[in-house]
Amino acid sequence: PKADIDSEWTGNWTRFVNHSCEPNARFWPYRVGNHLVMVVEAVEEILAGTEITADYGKEYLARYGPHCLC
Repeated sequence: PKADIDSEWTGNWTRFVNHSCEPNARFWPYRVGNHLVMVVEAVEEILAGTEITADYGKEYLARYGPHCLC
């Protein structure tokens, strides 16, 4: 499933998940009944105080830019 996430006007702590080409988490679509939710799943151990990052993907970066500076 494809989903757009836009926290320009509302959102929660996930709006602080920044892009990285070497992420420590990923976005994972998950169904809860009839609702599609987006889960943030760690792909490695994340210690307290560490920035949470995810790969936004080439399509997102091409559409919303600027291009990745990693």
